[in-house]
Amino acid sequence: MDHKVELRDEQLKQPLAAVLSEPEKTLSSIKNDRLVIMVHGFPGDKDAHGDFFGFLNNIFDAQAIPTLRFDFHGCGQSTGRTQDFSLSSAQHDLQGVFSWAEKEGYSRIIVVGEGLGAWLTLANMTKNIEMMFLFWPVMNPAAFGQSNFPMPGIEKLSDLSGFKVFSERNIGLRLIKELSETKIPVVPELNIPVMVQHGVQDDIVPVDQLDILKEKIIAPRLDLTSYQDGEHGLTDPRHRQMIAYHMGQFLERYA
Repeated sequence: MDHKVELRDEQLKQPLAAVLSEPEKTLSSIKNDRLVIMVHGFPGDKDAHGDFFGFLNNIFDAQAIPTLRFDFHGCGQSTGRTQDFSLSSAQHDLQGVFSWAEKEGYSRIIVVGEGLGAWLTLANMTKNIEMMFLFWPVMNPAAFGQSNFPMPGIEKLSDLSGFKVFSERNIGLRLIKELSETKIPVVPELNIPVMVQHGVQDDIVPVDQLDILKEKIIAPRLDLTSYQDGEHGLTDPRHRQMIAYHMGQFLERYA
């Protein structure tokens, strides 16, 4: 069952809008200390890509695992303007979400990250994360920014209070500059199961970004699938069906 909640924590200046979903089949004799935290990309929100997170929620619900999907500040139903979203604000939000989850008694975390949310997850790993699912992950933020928010001379700007319009969206200058200055990260050593899914025809996050992940990642249990005709968001029902199958198998094997 879905419950709309406001995430509040001393690390968060303002609460975040979220949906906490508790599975219909519960393990009443066992304290459920596991939680799936879903981290959306940008531009986007928790309902993006045809409610992709809602679709994933059904998969976790079948495994009796509760989920949390939230909106970063400046996105979806959380407070703030789109142009105020930045890497630094999003990292601050994500750390606040992890802190909230820990205080609520969730000591075992599964993370789902899509797009830029996947990079944010990798950049803010915590000891409580026991499994990870990454969808069309951004691995090179600078290339992602240059492709989607091109702005020559951004490195010379000192006043980052403004924004520029791309595809009818107000994109903050701070975000554009942060993306341009972000070096390809060394992926942290992940001694946890990791599943990655990507579409080869993705024109927002090119599939060649997976080469960085494959080169850098150290994970003993890595399951990587690419869909030859898959586009950004993998919205095709055939792909969603395959995602459900792969995730179900992965969860049964490792969770």
